[in-house]
Amino acid sequence: MLRRSLLVSAVLLAGSFGFAGSAKAADTDVFFTGNVAGSCAIQQTAAGTLASTDGFILSSSVTGGSAATISVDCPGGTVSVGTPVAGLAAGSTIAPNMAATATTTTAATVALDGDTDLIVDAAATTAVTGTVNMSADGGSTKLPAGDYGYSVLVTVTP
Repeated sequence: MLRRSLLVSAVLLAGSFGFAGSAKAADTDVFFTGNVAGSCAIQQTAAGTLASTDGFILSSSVTGGSAATISVDCPGGTVSVGTPVAGLAAGSTIAPNMAATATTTTAATVALDGDTDLIVDAAATTAVTGTVNMSADGGSTKLPAGDYGYSVLVTVTP
């Protein structure tokens, strides 16, 4: 019996030493990734008005004209302006040379009909107000009498 007790004690003693090193704590870092997609909003807050003081140029920048206004919510976004498209008003007359520009209250750059993009201030925390001006130039010929109507596509991207 003593032999059995010694044998059991020896096995228990050897087992406790053999497994003592394998009961260690372990840890690891768990990583997360994510992405917030950029989103932008733009809306027209007022339509522009075209006027002519000399009969050769129809513009929102002359006396009697007014710029269209837009609200742009896209910090650090890019605003681009398309070339004006004639024909929104019934019986619209088309002028040969047309251009549009846009500016915002927080950016020094000007967006010109597809040539240069306007960058909205990345620090803007609320929507910024922008203006869109447009002109139609008859060149050396007076513009014919009639109704003129145009649309200008303004796009904002993150």
